[in-house]
Amino acid sequence: MSFESACLKYSLEFNSDIIYLNAAMERGIDTEIIEALCKRGNERKENLLLILVTSGGDADAAYRIARTIQDFYKDFTILIPGWCKSAGTMLAIGAKRIVFGPLGELGPLDVQMGKKDEIFGYISGLDLQYGINHLKTTGFSMFEDFMLKTMRKSRYQVTLKTAAEIASGLTQAYISKIAEQISPLNIGETIRLVNIANEYGTRLDERYSNLRDQNSLDKLISGYPSHGFVIDLREAQTIFHRATDATGSLLEIIDGLSKHLCFPQYEGDGDPILVFFEESDDDDEDQSDSGSSDDENDSLFSGSKHSEPEEAPETAGEPIPSEKQTASSESLQQSSDDTNESGPEGSRQSSRRKKQL
Repeated sequence: MSFESACLKYSLEFNSDIIYLNAAMERGIDTEIIEALCKRGNERKENLLLILVTSGGDADAAYRIARTIQDFYKDFTILIPGWCKSAGTMLAIGAKRIVFGPLGELGPLDVQMGKKDEIFGYISGLDLQYGINHLKTTGFSMFEDFMLKTMRKSRYQVTLKTAAEIASGLTQAYISKIAEQISPLNIGETIRLVNIANEYGTRLDERYSNLRDQNSLDKLISGYPSHGFVIDLREAQTIFHRATDATGSLLEIIDGLSKHLCFPQYEGDGDPILVFFEESDDDDEDQSDSGSSDDENDSLFSGSKHSEPEEAPETAGEPIPSEKQTASSESLQQSSDDTNESGPEGSRQSSRRKKQL
């Protein structure tokens, strides 16, 4: 079953709108999604399925998208076919349930800070925290070691007070040079960003209460050793009440999605991929009149900008979909074709040029 046909099947079965988003979480993409949902108006269905692929980005954008979906829909399911990192995990906290494909993975929420004098370099805010904790532990151990060794080597002729003064001076000489590299402003920024992640996560979880407890949010923010740490389904089930593997219609959607579209396709100068699937009333009427087969369902979806469908002529009893009605289907099908014709590199370049809004 094709990706579009699987989406239609799910939409009809669960009365759900469907969005496929392969994009960085940046300010601007949140506005486009919110505007697309607003234009649906009374045509919005009761529930929403968000198929999300992202390497992360801006927490503010993720928060806005999740809150808007919560306001517009009764039920919110997020499907993770591949990567959903960092700010993508923040968005996932706002969902009622998280469904993992075989390649699906979330990532920690540890804040990322730009490196000094570097345009593209980032470090985790936890690096500073780990550094301070290490200095505390190391400093005390060094002081204790210097003091005890001084007393032992002098056969306890040196008093405890004198030994402590000697140990203090030696420890300070080692630690001070390292401590000078830590900026109070960086400490303040790290604390502020951690607080933002905590407050956003707490507010997003209020609607569906999918996090097991506050410790689960703390674990996402500071409980993993690296920003790229893999949070797969088994790990996610220790954090969320409702984290499951894809079955039925959701598994058919993943199976119909080209594998390279399960991973970020927007690096470099490419555009994000945003496709809002919706059922076309005109196509339904044409199908009932012509008795079209399931294979013709691929043309039943249009881009995310909702407008009145255009008139389409008929030949030999089969509907000819309008240009608008085939936009999203062609964008994803072309990505799959490019993979076969020009290899993975060609498919990445092709998908970057497609943006359905």
